[in-house]
Amino acid sequence: MAPQLTSWEDLLWVSEEVDEDTGDFQYTMFAMVEDDMIYYGQLNKPKADISFQHATDSLVRVPDEEIFPRWPQDLTLTKAPEELPPDVFFKRPGMALYDIFSKHKVVHLLPKGLMEEAEEMEVLRSKPHPNIVRYHGYHVRRGYITGLVFDRHPHDLKSYLKNGHLIQNTTLFIELLESAIHHLHSLG
Repeated sequence: MAPQLTSWEDLLWVSEEVDEDTGDFQYTMFAMVEDDMIYYGQLNKPKADISFQHATDSLVRVPDEEIFPRWPQDLTLTKAPEELPPDVFFKRPGMALYDIFSKHKVVHLLPKGLMEEAEEMEVLRSKPHPNIVRYHGYHVRRGYITGLVFDRHPHDLKSYLKNGHLIQNTTLFIELLESAIHHLHSLG
């Protein structure tokens, strides 16, 4: 049974698709996570015209094997601890690509991408940088890697600026950002 949607904030992701040539609305798609299971919905209405009940009724569970990589028990990457601090962020497969990947029959790229990112994060975990969020490891449920676990940062740049905050010292901000980027590039 699909989870009950009570707020747009409950969603992992929501997007309105438009025709790239005409700009005409096509459909609204969204995804929700409950108990490490991903549910996907799509309706032929703009988000503003969709009730929470209608959205809930359209949610369908996406099979684990379709979007999550299998967890090989001999994997040498870091598994996140069972007990995690309260302020962590679970990065899931890129559900924003689910509809287009489904249409082109390349959904297998979603679990592949998550596994590749786990491998990349392992390198960063072994050589951390103070301006890059901490990676705890991958999360496993039902025999699948269901997400990558990071410290939750209180803001992303877009929401920080959107909420009226200003970067007080832009020179320092750029220096710290460049330092993080140079660190990533030095890792290969």
